[in-house]
Amino acid sequence: MNTLLQRFGENLRQQKTGIFVFACAALSTIALIIYPKGVQSTPTPLTWTAPLHSITSSSNGVSISGSLSQAKVVQNRFNEVFLKLSLQTPAEEATTEKKVKRSSDFVVVLDRSGSMSSDDKLPFAKAAIGELIATLNAEDRFALVTFDNRVILEAPLTALDGAGRRRLLDKVKRIQAGGGTNISAGLSQARQVLHNEESPRIRRIILLSDGQANEGITSPEGLSGIVDRAVADNIVVSTIGLGLGFNQNLMSQLADHGMGNYAYLEHLGGLGVVLASTVKEARETYASRSEVVLNLPRGVHIKDAGGYPVRKQGTNSYIQTGLLRQDSAKSFFVTLKVPTDKVGDINLGSLGLNYWKAGERYVVAPSEKALQLAVVPSSRRKEARDSIQSSIYRENWTSNAIGIVKKKVANLVSQGRKKEAEAELSQYEQTLRSQSSASGIALEDEKVKGELAEMKSAVVDAFQGSASQQLYKQNRTGKQYQFDSLQSQRKTR
Repeated sequence: MNTLLQRFGENLRQQKTGIFVFACAALSTIALIIYPKGVQSTPTPLTWTAPLHSITSSSNGVSISGSLSQAKVVQNRFNEVFLKLSLQTPAEEATTEKKVKRSSDFVVVLDRSGSMSSDDKLPFAKAAIGELIATLNAEDRFALVTFDNRVILEAPLTALDGAGRRRLLDKVKRIQAGGGTNISAGLSQARQVLHNEESPRIRRIILLSDGQANEGITSPEGLSGIVDRAVADNIVVSTIGLGLGFNQNLMSQLADHGMGNYAYLEHLGGLGVVLASTVKEARETYASRSEVVLNLPRGVHIKDAGGYPVRKQGTNSYIQTGLLRQDSAKSFFVTLKVPTDKVGDINLGSLGLNYWKAGERYVVAPSEKALQLAVVPSSRRKEARDSIQSSIYRENWTSNAIGIVKKKVANLVSQGRKKEAEAELSQYEQTLRSQSSASGIALEDEKVKGELAEMKSAVVDAFQGSASQQLYKQNRTGKQYQFDSLQSQRKTR
């Protein structure tokens, strides 16, 4: 009896094996029909396992980490996910060589156009530059370039010994306001000053301007190109907008391309403090330039990256993340648009970092593992909701997203478009409520409500009063919110 049962079991196994082999052969035939030989195809696996939503890569004490706002999204629903990126640098090495502060070359590019004579701007600027010269180290060097419709090299790179400081201060005192605003000539001259100097020094250009570029190269692309060439020479370019007459979008764009920082002062009394902060930052520089490298698959696009410039080359996207300070962390969000029309896993690619020290490029190699996102059917909505990383999700909507809105409102108010600015705020409010409902995460806290109420009030106020009063308030509100937007989107500690 046992022998008969064993034979029956063996026959049954053979039949099952035959059926399995037949099924595999049939599937192979179907695959060949759908994907003929020579046609590359990688079908999306329907795994819905635990996607990898957080990765880290590091080298020589420098690290980059990325965390997705959620691991799973619902098919044909909201097609944006948020990637929080964090860059961390080490403290200064405790060696005798490193303990000695690196010397710096500073070139100040000062706008001396006719508008600088109004509101006593030029006297404030000259006083602040004088303070800067007086506080720099004896090992540092300083150069001064001024421009109106033409450019003047007031002082080449000058050693800051006693005689050098006196000569520089005398040059500053003699500066007089002139005509137009040729920013391109000023930047080109400053770059040339440092381009001719081969040295391991920290190199900085600081542009001070109160006006619109109306002479020479005036397009944002052309001016950014000059700054890009300076960065290729291992030079960091920072910008400071003076008063309310300058182009805030241009000045912040130049700082981003220059790997530096952007600041603005309605009243120039605090310019000395801003310049001192720029010098301190130069002293603490770990890398003069950095860029995050994202290898994104076809169909996945970057909508915004903390407001930083993004360039594409092949399958890689390079986010220009500026200078890195030692023993410091920098974080921001990347908004990714992903295809959600098909269920399955989406491999979001690898994550790496390039950075430059003393002109030499260093690489934090892309992580071996890639970020992953799963698109699940609507029947698994709870699963997608449970995959949300609440702290990251909340930070995006209450900090990064409101920064994006502030920039849009800043531009609309500056252009006198009140209704569109109010509509932008209303849309954000509605989106916040819908995202709170969909995620189960309370996003409208008191801080966010307060910010929205303040912005609504500021927009209304900017369009009240006489025509001249409205123009002034619109300009002021636009500059304030454009600056605030960068503070909301980018965090440094």
